Amino acid sequence: MVSPASNSRGPGARVCFVAESQVGIGSVAQTLKPLALKAQNPSVEWVDVTYSQSGDWLDRLRLPGRVGGTARGVLQTRAGLAQGPFDALLFLTQNPAVFQPLALRRTPTLLWTDVTPIQLDQLAEHYNHPRGQNAVAEYLKYQAVRYAFRTARWSVGWSEWVRRSLIRDYGVREERTAVVPPGLDLNRWQAPDRGPRAAGAPLRLLFVAEIFGVRVACSCSTCFGRSSGAPVNSTS
Repeated sequence: MVSPASNSRGPGARVCFVAESQVGIGSVAQTLKPLALKAQNPSVEWVDVTYSQSGDWLDRLRLPGRVGGTARGVLQTRAGLAQGPFDALLFLTQNPAVFQPLALRRTPTLLWTDVTPIQLDQLAEHYNHPRGQNAVAEYLKYQAVRYAFRTARWSVGWSEWVRRSLIRDYGVREERTAVVPPGLDLNRWQAPDRGPRAAGAPLRLLFVAEIFGVRVACSCSTCFGRSSGAPVNSTS
């Protein structure tokens, strides 16, 4: 994902990759990080945005709600960008970029996201995602996100669903959008050879989820059971 910078900028190009590290986004980031750091042309400055760091002055302020985490993310992003100048910026997702409008204007930027804020609000109850009640604050947030998407050289979704939201909900020109799905390093997902399953033995499923819980695990178990005709034991 950083190779276009080397093609257009020549030797010595530098790219800053700013990546959130929470939930599934963090899994994708940790898959990409060792590969990105091996790059030599362009070279990559990697910035992990964790939204947390205990024991420093910001932590001691005990800011309410999500304010402290947001402030932490802004400081972490700015610290990374301060290592520049860079020839290109890549953000996973748009969240750390929203508070860096000058950087987006000065440097060619790609924003890569799994979901847009409007889509997340539409699915709020399924994600335990709090929706803002202050109309003015929500308007300002929308305008800041819209500016980030429209200012970036490329706004890229993990899926066509996301790409269409970028165009429809945020006014991004279609020719500046694309779809790049997340991937896996298959070398890190090598299951051991367990041999054939004994006749009549139940299928065993491990369902790992932060939010969806038992209901989805039970639905998965039911689907596997119906398709295989075998009893299913699941753990969530």
